[in-house]
Amino acid sequence: IAGNNFSTPVAGNIEITLDGLLAITGKSRIKTDAHGPANAANLVVKAHDIAISDESRLTSETSGSGTGGTINVTATNQISLSKGASITASSIEGASGNAGNISVNAGQQLEMLDGASIKTTTDSEQANGGDINIRAVDRVRLVDSTISTSVNGAEGSGGNIFIDPKVVMLEGSNITAQAVGGPGGNITFVTPLF
Repeated sequence: IAGNNFSTPVAGNIEITLDGLLAITGKSRIKTDAHGPANAANLVVKAHDIAISDESRLTSETSGSGTGGTINVTATNQISLSKGASITASSIEGASGNAGNISVNAGQQLEMLDGASIKTTTDSEQANGGDINIRAVDRVRLVDSTISTSVNGAEGSGGNIFIDPKVVMLEGSNITAQAVGGPGGNITFVTPLF
């Protein structure tokens, strides 16, 4: 599923809403992208449970002056990413538009396993990285997985990472906010147990 926007100033959003389980598997991709001056569409996914696996991806990308779209993923019960699954917002090399933000409201818990990732990346010299905001009532658990914001250009600022559950568990995992030339992003945990 792709939402492409080449020249018009406003793109239609992609919205997926289910009462039950949304399973995205088999290297599937749901993507919004921006070319030229246009902003990318936003990607909104809502379900009771969301399971993304097998290198499947939710992606927002900009390759021009338009801003990358926001990815908003919300579950009533839980969200799981596994086996290389990813949620990514990026501004590619040569673009001047900022990468989009990622917001994950995981309901009770977020599980990231086996090389899963949530990240914003900026390869442009001028653009800034997007922010990542993750919330869960109970816990956020990462096993061999990554949450990151990175800016590889000489000028852009790194995106911020905000994580707010009752428990944060990291097992062989990384949470990073970095920039090459500009300031790196902030990482904030709001949790009584780390």
